Amino acid sequence: MPYKAIIFDFFGVISSEVAPLWFRAHFSPEKTEHLKDEYIKDADRGMIPEKELMEKLAKLSKTTPSEIERDWFLRAVINQDVVKEIKRLKKNYKIGLCSNAVSSFLRTILKKNNLEKLFDAIIISSEVKLAKPDQEIYNTVLKALSVEPKDAFMIDDVPEYIEAAEKLGINGLAFKSVEQLKLL
Repeated sequence: MPYKAIIFDFFGVISSEVAPLWFRAHFSPEKTEHLKDEYIKDADRGMIPEKELMEKLAKLSKTTPSEIERDWFLRAVINQDVVKEIKRLKKNYKIGLCSNAVSSFLRTILKKNNLEKLFDAIIISSEVKLAKPDQEIYNTVLKALSVEPKDAFMIDDVPEYIEAAEKLGINGLAFKSVEQLKLL
């Protein structure tokens, strides 16, 4: 592979999804999409802090912020096979993380699972006030890895995010299984 860096998404690739599954467990499919758009997009862009997000979701779901937080952490299951592949790829490539997430939540998961050292650059949307598919978030991770778009490869479970990366010249893969990573 003629690349210098591989950029990974977190939720849906390295970890199971969290917020979408939580919403589906508490609300109808129609309401889920509306609520995700209304609350998660702002949190991903750092426009509302995690505490405020949890308080709003607690009111909506008639539970407590601590119960939601506990539930979200339980839903974040690390795919150890993907981690193993990242370790293998790290021998030959710079490894980046570019994730739409609330910083404190994702940073806690990374720390608890000793994953921070896997990455040469960690770009979390709420920290940089940008979110995929915004073009500028891809430029931010490229700059952090010191690579040009043609030298990077993006792995994400959301095809729209891969398409946005490809518009900048970053090749990508819509993640479905760890078997795809074994071919890299």
